[in-house]
Amino acid sequence: MPPKSVTFKLVTSKCKYNCHDLVENEVRKLHTDFWKQSEDVQGNFLFGLINIVRIKQRRQRTTDVPALSRRQISVTYYFPSTNGHIQVCAKSFRDTLGLS
Repeated sequence: MPPKSVTFKLVTSKCKYNCHDLVENEVRKLHTDFWKQSEDVQGNFLFGLINIVRIKQRRQRTTDVPALSRRQISVTYYFPSTNGHIQVCAKSFRDTLGLS
């Protein structure tokens, strides 16, 4: 199956990770390189950039029963960089790679 064509969307959201400061050329290259790959390679690429960990701490509330909380994990997203990996917000991650 030929690779799908998805248009690039520049990230403009302001978040605590300063995703709006990412260099446009690097982000555009990341997007085009991602969509040139097959679905298997794309899946492996995403798997390497998404980190899933169990939540570290539960806050006790007087009205909540901790056992009833549905949140069990935290997800962090990263982009490759010359300095390793840069953490980005979920919206920037989805928008940059053209994911829904």
